[in-house]
Amino acid sequence: MHCLRDRTPSYKRSNSQINIARDDGQKSGQLPKESHRTVQPCKLTLLKSCSNRDLTQLKELKTTRTPPLTTINNNNKMTATATVSLSPSSSSSSSTSTSTSMSSAISTTMNGHCSATNCQQRISSLEQRITILETQFNAQCLLNKTMANQLEELNKRYVELNDQNLLNKRKKTASLRHNNSKKETDRPIHGTVQPSKFVAWMKLSNFWKQRPSIQTLKEQNIYNDEPCFDTEIEMVLKDDLHKTVPKIVIDCCQLIEEKYRKSSEPVEGIYRQCGDYNKIQALRFSIDANNYESLRQSNIDIHTLTGVLKLFLREIKSPLISVNEAKTFIGKPNQWLLTELPAKLDILKRLIRSLPEVNRDTMEYLFSHYNKLTKVPLQQISADSLSLSVTPSIFHTVQQGAHIQDIHLLLKESEILADCVKIMIEYHSKIFEESK
Repeated sequence: MHCLRDRTPSYKRSNSQINIARDDGQKSGQLPKESHRTVQPCKLTLLKSCSNRDLTQLKELKTTRTPPLTTINNNNKMTATATVSLSPSSSSSSSTSTSTSMSSAISTTMNGHCSATNCQQRISSLEQRITILETQFNAQCLLNKTMANQLEELNKRYVELNDQNLLNKRKKTASLRHNNSKKETDRPIHGTVQPSKFVAWMKLSNFWKQRPSIQTLKEQNIYNDEPCFDTEIEMVLKDDLHKTVPKIVIDCCQLIEEKYRKSSEPVEGIYRQCGDYNKIQALRFSIDANNYESLRQSNIDIHTLTGVLKLFLREIKSPLISVNEAKTFIGKPNQWLLTELPAKLDILKRLIRSLPEVNRDTMEYLFSHYNKLTKVPLQQISADSLSLSVTPSIFHTVQQGAHIQDIHLLLKESEILADCVKIMIEYHSKIFEESK
């Protein structure tokens, strides 16, 4: 046995044997591609060797830990090298083929078992991961909903706070304006600063430009004619006894005469002084509401009653006698002043006859009232002073849109018309009774 022992060094012999096995594997074609890797030396060959170098290498192999799980390909390598090293003398192709077939069968069974278990574990882990993701997704959806609701509530709160801030600012500005106005009123007159006339004029012009006309207000049914004031005299409610005279004229004249006679002191400036404006406007609204009894209130004085009557005569759309009609009968101002009294009476009679029935009867009642006032014994009022106060209400001498150049002519015309009114007051019975 010792004579057949190979005396060549172990490291050389192992390399030669590895080369032989590699050549056999290439010829047979049964060894896998992983066989090209370097193979660790076999323990049996190291034991057979008597060299110190091989023994130290065997000791190192014992000390080093081999991994618990080795691949099937490495096992095939080890078996292949073992067969090559253990049978140097035989080295037949039949033994190598049987060993490789057995190793391949074992490797396939082991690979199938490991792959099935790994797949089951992988599937279970994926299912667990899916359930976890679903729970996380549901939780995220709930969180999104709650955040959206909170955002809506915050927006509403923000809007409410903005509105509250605006109200507070308005209140502060209003209080500041009120305090400033109080301070300005408390200041002395010499310390007040008046605004410029140009600014005031611009504000007024803008106001009148933006203000709609009466015609547009009437078309929109916002402004309508009043039942008594600012309408035609034919449309005004008439008295029960005097069928063609407005009721407001009868009531005002009767109350004025009653108060004028019963006054223990002389009334100065009748039909000349203005009454209480607020009371006059209140009586206007009540009369438009067909409440004529408001004229008989105890707090209504004689000047307020005369103011209501003059307002009615000025507010009717067509005057009792127009200026143009009077000019046709009177003629030029200088010609009227030169005419004598009988001629003037004839002219006025013809003028009264030309009037409509309602205007004529109303004129007759009014001038009889004026005539009675001049004959009250205690009161001292003349037809001349009374005519100056009532002429604008009868003739509507103050025309809208009159130019400054026409003022001189208007003054002359107003003097002539006042003279006509004075004659009609003094000679009431001759003019109106004979004109019927």
